[in-house]
Amino acid sequence: MIIPGQTDILLVNYPLIPWIGIAGLGMAFGKWLQKDRHQAFDRLPILGLIALILFITLRLVGKFGNFHPFDGTNWINFLNITKYPPSLVFILLTMGINVLILALWEKILSGIRPGNPLLVFGSTPLFFYIIHLYIYAMVGFAFPAGAGLWVVYVFWLIGLLILYPICCWYRRYKTNKAARSVWKNI
Repeated sequence: MIIPGQTDILLVNYPLIPWIGIAGLGMAFGKWLQKDRHQAFDRLPILGLIALILFITLRLVGKFGNFHPFDGTNWINFLNITKYPPSLVFILLTMGINVLILALWEKILSGIRPGNPLLVFGSTPLFFYIIHLYIYAMVGFAFPAGAGLWVVYVFWLIGLLILYPICCWYRRYKTNKAARSVWKNI
């Protein structure tokens, strides 16, 4: 449950336990948004920069926060961080970048319309995640030997175009459910 792997009894493809803290941060941010939306978004850039500074500091110091210590050779080695299970530096880098992007999007996209793809995909995250796995797996079967980067980008965009109406439908479906319905949270 902590790292991916297999034993005679158990197969773990996705380690849930390390991600509980990230989910808790998301829930805390949601409460913060409910309490004071403007204050929450005003403080996001500061929190994002703090996370990135901590990431850089921990990577340069080394031997803490990641299974692959930085050996000082190049930037690829500097960014060689562990996602499964999520290392501290992985969380700091990705959350720092995500928080900065979220703050920027709030400034740029405030007052967005209900059909905006960011709003649609953002209000159906787990549904989007599950469905995208199947859509892109089907695309992957068309290219068993792999494909060039431009082909990947084209099919990524096609996948998003397929996912958009599906997520729009699901968003409408879950808004018609009772407040305590499990569908409201998926």
